[in-house]
Amino acid sequence: MIFKPFLRASVGIAVLVVLIALPLGRPGSAKETGTQVELPNARTIVDRFVTAMGGEAAFARVTSIHGVGRMEIPQQGISGTADLMTARPNKSLLVVEIAGVGRIETGYDGKVGWNIDPQSGPMLATGDELTQMAEENWFDAPLRPNDHIREMATVEKTDFDNRPAYKIKVVYPSGREEFEYFDVETGMDLGHEGKQATHMGSLPATEMFRDYKLFGEVKQATTIVVRVLGIEQVVHIDTCVYNTVAADAFDPPPAIKALIKGPTSQ
Repeated sequence: MIFKPFLRASVGIAVLVVLIALPLGRPGSAKETGTQVELPNARTIVDRFVTAMGGEAAFARVTSIHGVGRMEIPQQGISGTADLMTARPNKSLLVVEIAGVGRIETGYDGKVGWNIDPQSGPMLATGDELTQMAEENWFDAPLRPNDHIREMATVEKTDFDNRPAYKIKVVYPSGREEFEYFDVETGMDLGHEGKQATHMGSLPATEMFRDYKLFGEVKQATTIVVRVLGIEQVVHIDTCVYNTVAADAFDPPPAIKALIKGPTSQ
């Protein structure tokens, strides 16, 4: 699926918006009903979602995804473009261009992760941030494969983004935890809550997936809403094309290659 890399860029955008002193709203969260019900197994819930999005076999035929759309911060009247490419087994590149803010890029080539924005310039991802990028950019992450999940359990039936949802706690190999939500009625992935590792520390974030549309054999969310640092950002996916991304699309840009190489001796 194409959603995960948007969260990382959204955190960077939110930080930029805070730094230019735009007013903040209040972040949303899931509403718990407190109703005691018999809960389905977490793997059963995930497998139902995989079937609903098109099936594991159909997803396996996708080797790369190129999504193009628009990004906006409605309360601030800010908008721009979003261009995302992902590819097997674990590569991604997202470029967001926002008028008045500039170009924001986040990428992962399978080993090296990086961020480039107008405030901080080019930076290599390290530590927890790099670890999280490796976990999030695994192409088959929507399938929640057992070899990339340490633990997964259904917590409760609740509400999320105004939909009845099963809440699942997912623990990744690094020990990072997320709460993920799946629509009780349709089985679709509604989004998740967790912490996003950045060079500025760990920040709480909520991501919501809406308006699923069938592209080829696989459904993708075409509206992605991210709430972080009190700022709501909305991405609208206009087009989504499979199996067309060139292998060199994920090569780090020159500024990042210079950081990888390090300072030259005099």
